[in-house]
Amino acid sequence: MTRTGPEIKSLPEVFPVSIFGSVMGLAGLSRAFRLAETLFGLSTFAGDLVTFIAVTAFILIAGIFLVKVFRFPKSVRDEFLHPSKGSFYATIPIAVLLMSTVVRSHFQIGYFMWCSGTVLMLALTGYTFYSLISRGRQQLDISPVLILPVVGVLNIAVTAAVRHTGVADEIILFLFL
Repeated sequence: MTRTGPEIKSLPEVFPVSIFGSVMGLAGLSRAFRLAETLFGLSTFAGDLVTFIAVTAFILIAGIFLVKVFRFPKSVRDEFLHPSKGSFYATIPIAVLLMSTVVRSHFQIGYFMWCSGTVLMLALTGYTFYSLISRGRQQLDISPVLILPVVGVLNIAVTAAVRHTGVADEIILFLFL
């Protein structure tokens, strides 16, 4: 007997890029617990637990998305070029930037993540503005989700300030000009 229903797709093929937004939330929660530990003298257990969950979620989500990139490049391309869904690709570098502050106790890993997130965010923001200007997007194609690449650039400055690297002041000044 042959099946004549809708085609069943695998998880990586339909895995939405917007799921990186959950990593952004977990990273923020982790930083909030770390600040609460410092300000209120709370136990580090909750902060350690949320940090573990954030790192695990990031690794799991990034792994599934990498499978999608290599096994289903057409699906990734279609999603990237979609007028609304494409803007959610900004959640990837934002998540990387926020995770760099979560793992900042491991300086080399955090610094590599911050540099990678910065380059990705600037490239994606440049591409977003380029596509808006050069392709003459229709009024219906412009959606509120286009704010994500702009907010991502602000995250570069915020995470640079948290990192206290030697170039943080120059980067913050450049991004706010």
